[in-house]
Amino acid sequence: EERWEPKFTWHAFKKIEVIATEGVAISGQSIQVKSIYTDIRNTGSFECSNELFNNICEAYNRTMHANFKGIISSDPHRERLAYTGDGQVITESLLYSYDMTRLLRKFVTDISDASNKNTGYVPHTAPFGGGGGGPAWGSAYVVIPWNYFCHYGDTTLLREHYQGMKHWVEYLQTRTDDKGIVVREEPNGWCLGEWSTPHNRIEIPASLVNTAYFYHVTCIMADVAGILNKKNDEHHLRTLAETIRKNFNAAFYNEATHHYGEGKQGADVFALAFGLVPEGKREKVFAALLGHLEKVNYHFDTGILATPLLLQVLTENGRADLAYKLMNQRDFPSYGYLADKKNNTLWETWNGDGNDEGCGHCHPMFGSVVAWFYHSLAGIKPDQSDPGMKHFYIEPMIVPDLKYCRATYDSQYGKISSDWKIDENGNLNIKIEVPANTSATVIIPDWGGRTVLESGKPVSEVSNIVIDKVDSARMEVSSGVYHFVILK
Repeated sequence: EERWEPKFTWHAFKKIEVIATEGVAISGQSIQVKSIYTDIRNTGSFECSNELFNNICEAYNRTMHANFKGIISSDPHRERLAYTGDGQVITESLLYSYDMTRLLRKFVTDISDASNKNTGYVPHTAPFGGGGGGPAWGSAYVVIPWNYFCHYGDTTLLREHYQGMKHWVEYLQTRTDDKGIVVREEPNGWCLGEWSTPHNRIEIPASLVNTAYFYHVTCIMADVAGILNKKNDEHHLRTLAETIRKNFNAAFYNEATHHYGEGKQGADVFALAFGLVPEGKREKVFAALLGHLEKVNYHFDTGILATPLLLQVLTENGRADLAYKLMNQRDFPSYGYLADKKNNTLWETWNGDGNDEGCGHCHPMFGSVVAWFYHSLAGIKPDQSDPGMKHFYIEPMIVPDLKYCRATYDSQYGKISSDWKIDENGNLNIKIEVPANTSATVIIPDWGGRTVLESGKPVSEVSNIVIDKVDSARMEVSSGVYHFVILK
């Protein structure tokens, strides 16, 4: 009897052909397929009444298992590279779904090792293996440690990599034109902006995206400097951020249309998500974004960077219903391809094809939306003023057509859960679990007459619930299990 098994490689496939020589009998039992991936524990679960959303979560988990190979690879079959941009956009989804206390630390160390210690440049893959990208890719060196800190409350990455992270911001300062707009990376480099828009027709200016990221990472670094008590750096970075903001608006904001650029492919989204919009203009820019979404019939026209930001911006501005509508579309461009069970991993592009080099059907980038399921539909959100889930928020978004939603997250203190459903009487039931030695702010959704019970009692009579004196829908709760009912 002979056994053949590769020891130093893996292969991704949908079908496999085995040809036996004459006299050798084979059957389906002759072949064993092993799914191999870095042993990372799942820390999150999500389920709701929308089967497409459940399919997206399953496809995301299957895609990640295929790409956890000691690195977070772009795909398991072609490039197999740890793209920094891909890792950056899915960081929040990773932190909700898996125990990333070790692999993300390793990834950030890889980024540091691959960076240019003289200039501060961060390449598009780490460990470096070539590959295209732009400043949003290198910005992973700032974004990933920050998100890690927000979820785990651990300043280790911020302290260990502070100089390298700050060096990236300093590098971007050297990549601007005379108007302060980021227009280049390395000589003869890619300097991409957005990527994988529908049909990969990039209509949003790369300089808009890249300057927006310049501002974003500068603001994060100002916060990091404050946390690490580096007051001089904090002051300098906040001053720099304000300069970038002014330059960005001078270059891209259209006072007549209230769009940034032409408003396509997330141009307004980057400005809104990163806080670039001038004082007093936010409502007008958001209205312009809504007008654009109506023109594209509430479909994504964004790529890997703006897609999760679009959901964030809509939800934060009271239009979670439109975020849901975008996510629930079934025709191109959408996640509708995952309604067909034959497609069970995430695609590299919206339509599943690409350039002359082909494209993959097992890429993590568009798994970024999984974080929206957790922090918006289920409503489990870190408190950035008290990071690490020592204190957190439960603020579920009740959207049309969704009948129930439940999610769990295994924090370092224990399990956090948010489980809501609309019962047969039209009442909204919300069950939450707050682990020991933690507390939560619960924001009750606007539902019915706003009469709120907990375990059958009016919330005002429950001793360990403190109702906000200004906003009665906002409540502070200590550890325990709570059963809220909001009457129709």
